[in-house]
Amino acid sequence: MIEKNSFCQNRMSDYYQGGPVSGRHTHIQNYEDAHERFNFLIGPDSRYYAYIPPSGEQQRPPQPKDKNDWLVVFVAAHNGNGPLTVVGWYENASFEPEYKERPEYKTGIDFETDVDGYSYIYCVSAD
Repeated sequence: MIEKNSFCQNRMSDYYQGGPVSGRHTHIQNYEDAHERFNFLIGPDSRYYAYIPPSGEQQRPPQPKDKNDWLVVFVAAHNGNGPLTVVGWYENASFEPEYKERPEYKTGIDFETDVDGYSYIYCVSAD
């Protein structure tokens, strides 16, 4: 049984494998882009890598003391409004202390960047 649970709100996407993202923020409405768009795309090492928006005064990813063996449940509101809906989860997930570039960038794969030209990042991963 997994004893550590985290519920994380994302922007809405159909499959979270690189498609458009919707939400109520102006940037997302203008570009249909957010780092969550790849949260369920399997990485080159057969792991999944998810972005969770920053929070707190320092605008950092989640900072649990124990970083391993989490059940992370992702929820989103359709088009940024309406009830939150479970869109997926990671079991036995691990949190990173800071955001990292997705591993695709280190493999030589021509992986896209966001609309501002930045690499897509993550802060939690799981098999």
